[in-house]
Amino acid sequence: MVPNAIKAGIILGAGIGAIVAVFGEGGQFNLFPITITICIGFAFYLTFSKSFEQIRKRNKGFLFTLLGNLGILPAIFLAVILHIQL
Repeated sequence: MVPNAIKAGIILGAGIGAIVAVFGEGGQFNLFPITITICIGFAFYLTFSKSFEQIRKRNKGFLFTLLGNLGILPAIFLAVILHIQL
C-alpha cells in the first residue's frame, strides 16, 4: 500500500542518517576507527565483490551461501567481535 518512491526515500534516508551518525561531527568513527574500517571493508567485499560471488558459486556450501544472503549482518557480528577484542 506504500508507494515505491516513499519506500526508497525511507531507505535512502536511513542510509544517509547512518553515515552522518558515524562519520559526521561528533560521530562514532573517532571512538572505533579500526573496527569501523575493517567492518566496512568486509561488508563491501561481501556485497559487491566479484571474487566473493565466484567463491559462492563454486562452493555451494552452507557457509558462503549464508554469508552472502545475510547482507550486512555478518559485518555487524564482526564489529561486535572486534570491539570486544580491541
